[in-house]
Amino acid sequence: MNSTLKSNIFAGSLIVIGIFGGLFLSLVLSFLNVPLPGILLLGQIILLLIPTILYFIITKESVKKTLRLNWPGWLTVLFSFLIAIFIQPLMMVLSAITSLFFTNDVADLINQMDAYPTLLMLAIVALTPAICEEITMRGILLSGYDGVDIKKAMLLNGLFFGMLHLNLQQFLYAFALGALFAYMVRLTDSIIPSMVAHFTINGSQVLMQKLLMFMTKTFNQDLSALTHEPSFIEKLISLGAISVVALIITPIAGVLIYALRDLYVKKSLKQENFKEPIETTDQKVFIESVPDEHENDIRLLEPSRQKVFNWPVWVSIVLYIAFMLFTLVLEYLL
Repeated sequence: MNSTLKSNIFAGSLIVIGIFGGLFLSLVLSFLNVPLPGILLLGQIILLLIPTILYFIITKESVKKTLRLNWPGWLTVLFSFLIAIFIQPLMMVLSAITSLFFTNDVADLINQMDAYPTLLMLAIVALTPAICEEITMRGILLSGYDGVDIKKAMLLNGLFFGMLHLNLQQFLYAFALGALFAYMVRLTDSIIPSMVAHFTINGSQVLMQKLLMFMTKTFNQDLSALTHEPSFIEKLISLGAISVVALIITPIAGVLIYALRDLYVKKSLKQENFKEPIETTDQKVFIESVPDEHENDIRLLEPSRQKVFNWPVWVSIVLYIAFMLFTLVLEYLL
């Protein structure tokens, strides 16, 4: 079995586990009156972490190599943090677009957790997903695309990451973040940057919500304004305002991503051996450089011809669409 097919089967299995296991888990934990933080934590552990452990037991692959557990350096960590900060207005635009048509369950979830300590919220909403979701998506899944063109790897990783959330409102921005995180991991050969960025984005949402609640209570404002479902017109106005901010802020994120790429291009040029993509008239190939004494020994390496859109991808898409239609019908009837 080739690596791409194996990774797609794993990702598809997570979709199946998320749908059926998630429904069963929510029923059991609700029956046991488990508090919301416990439900979220157990969901990440049972639906993501345990399948990951089983994957490594079955395949006997190297954990360090598959997950790219390489320290990228503090400068890369700083870049990852800043990219996550400045990319958020764009993600908010994507979220606002889907919120025009679907309920924003994430905002409702954070509102429900407001009574819990901030550190607990950060641990549950930011730290746990930054570990569990990254080792599955940018770890196991992305490792199967090592020989695949980076654009295809980003597309598939974003697609599966969007579907993994099993929420139509989250799909668009989760797709974009999945593609971005995949690029950062492939560029740096480390999963740490995506973990840092993931934690930063989720954590900042928690902190902003906490700050908003604090200011509302401080100035004796009506808390119902934060929890009521806005009208379609209010959502459009909010989308327009966020879009203006995104137009100003997003280019900074673009500059940071380019600077990070430039940093690693320069690093690769300093290495004794490196591979650099070049464009030819018919396809992308790679030139592998060798030490000076063998500078004439240059060979062309063709990208992998492994099929990335194989049957697990299509099955996952069909299951995802079917489940989303089911939830929409159920929501309409209830």
